[in-house]
Amino acid sequence: MMDLELSDWLSLTVPVLLVIVALLALKALYTSKAFEPLPATKPRLCLLPKYLVSLSLEGADLEGDLLSHLAVYGFREVQRNANAIVLSRGSALGDLSFSVEIAKLNVTVSLPVAAPAQLKVQYGVAFGCALDTGDLWKVCRELTDVIENTPVPQGSDHTETDNPYQSPPH
Repeated sequence: MMDLELSDWLSLTVPVLLVIVALLALKALYTSKAFEPLPATKPRLCLLPKYLVSLSLEGADLEGDLLSHLAVYGFREVQRNANAIVLSRGSALGDLSFSVEIAKLNVTVSLPVAAPAQLKVQYGVAFGCALDTGDLWKVCRELTDVIENTPVPQGSDHTETDNPYQSPPH
């Protein structure tokens, strides 16, 4: 086995530690950043996007209708408490491709669901979202249009269907 001198060891270790610290700092910044209302126009470049999406909903079962619509886009419930439901779709490794279609996205729905409902939409992994060219905005706009203008999917049991935003197979 080769013996590494201290200078060789440091030259290998310091860059790795710097990358780890940078990723942790990015995660801390993204986690602490407040959600912003969805802008009316697509941003050309957005730093650490996190959007608050307002929805006009009607019907007797707002929560069920909203979850059914989100299921069509591949979102699955991952956490629920008395105040909110967190849904997720995509893969953390999808963020490495910089493609919003397979990136991990989280949607938080405040409970109880009431009109106007609000969704909190964000990337699921902070290092994939440092700079966004409007892709997350586009997904939020599409979700808003579908939820507000499309009838609730019949017979939906909140499961995934074949669509361009569906989670990749596990």
